[in-house]
Amino acid sequence: MTNWTLINEVVKYITNLYEAEGITETTKSIEARTLNWYNNTDFAEFETLAAAVYLSDFSKNIDYELIMATRETLFFDIDIPLELTNFHIGEIEESLNDIFLY
Repeated sequence: MTNWTLINEVVKYITNLYEAEGITETTKSIEARTLNWYNNTDFAEFETLAAAVYLSDFSKNIDYELIMATRETLFFDIDIPLELTNFHIGEIEESLNDIFLY
């Protein structure tokens, strides 16, 4: 049974990503590539399938390590908690002063 929700999410993500990068490709070709990857592999996770679709058309010559490296590159910011990003320089200075006082 085909997970159309997953496929539609990947197509939407890749389409938006390509538009942001200035890559011209039709939504139909992205959908066809997504279905090809989905049907020929057991990728059922959004990030992995999106990384594979981002790389190229399905090919047995693309190894799993390359797909995982692409996945890490595309979705690196997801693993960083929100509280560890967007610090103001004043907050950093205050925390350093607190460290030196105690």
